[in-house]
Amino acid sequence: MEQPPGFQRRVVFDRRQGIGLLLLLVLPVLALFQQLGDRVQTLEASGDGLVLRAEAPMSARYGDALQLRLTLIGPAGPEARRVNVEIAEDYLARFTDVNSRPEMVRFTDKAGMLEQELPREGGSVPVVIELTPEEYGWARGYVRASLASGASVELAIKTFVYP
Repeated sequence: MEQPPGFQRRVVFDRRQGIGLLLLLVLPVLALFQQLGDRVQTLEASGDGLVLRAEAPMSARYGDALQLRLTLIGPAGPEARRVNVEIAEDYLARFTDVNSRPEMVRFTDKAGMLEQELPREGGSVPVVIELTPEEYGWARGYVRASLASGASVELAIKTFVYP
């Protein structure tokens, strides 16, 4: 039986194979630098002695419960002050099982509201909001804290929900 003629073999990559190979190289590097998975960002805003600090999730897996942690620090003064905290309904609408400590006192068509008493002499008060992502994609909104005196601070928050 006669042997087939010899020929030069060459490696041929389809475009999809090249993209897949690139992803196989890039994903471990991203994981090594902790750029994948659930991440939390720390945001802060202040004005007129009122400080609002938030630890907000940047990304979250669909169906996994997560926490939005707020810290309120009031201006120093002899009397305690009441602060209203408002969380955008556009943000909250992307989640189910929204629970907060302390509990939200009311929901308007634009925001969830809760009231908290700030301690005297500028102490801090924690607020924890537990959320479970219900929709994929970006959840965008704001958190606003305001005093009866008119002092107000606002933070823009956004969370990406992935499958």
